[in-house]
Amino acid sequence: MKARLLRAAAAATAVSVTACSGQGSNSAPGSASAPDYSHPFLHEEQTTVAGAQAAAGFPVHVPNAPLADAKTLAKVWVSPPLHQVALVFDHGKVTIMMWPAIYHDPMAFFRKSMAGMSGKNAITQVNGYPMLVTFPHTDPTRANPAWVELDLHGVDTNIVSRTYGTATLLAIARSMT
Repeated sequence: MKARLLRAAAAATAVSVTACSGQGSNSAPGSASAPDYSHPFLHEEQTTVAGAQAAAGFPVHVPNAPLADAKTLAKVWVSPPLHQVALVFDHGKVTIMMWPAIYHDPMAFFRKSMAGMSGKNAITQVNGYPMLVTFPHTDPTRANPAWVELDLHGVDTNIVSRTYGTATLLAIARSMT
């Protein structure tokens, strides 16, 4: 997952991003401390959904699920130079990160991504959208969060949680499609 975030950010621009370590976590990629997904980007600015859409240049889809909807939206972050958006829900328990997709074929990209991942992963489809699912606590250190990645009309959308499992994240993704 960390490599997937870094590849997407590096491909989007030449600026180095610490999306995997989180600005607020004070940890470096690969360190033992957990990333802080409530502050996922370097050079992030707090904004609104409309402000994030304008700065990022793509539609920002807000889910409509019990744990992630307009009522539970806690913060909206944007990193304008990288065209990245993060929506933080349920007091930081769910984060959705979005940026322009760097691939043309989501299924091929997800298959290739799986080859380099150490945790338990699967590809599934929800409402016709292929999704890469990473099950929590399945990497060698048992520290990885639950993660769902999908392409929403050219926007690489990643839903991550250290609190909830993949079934909850898939329900959130389903509400976005």
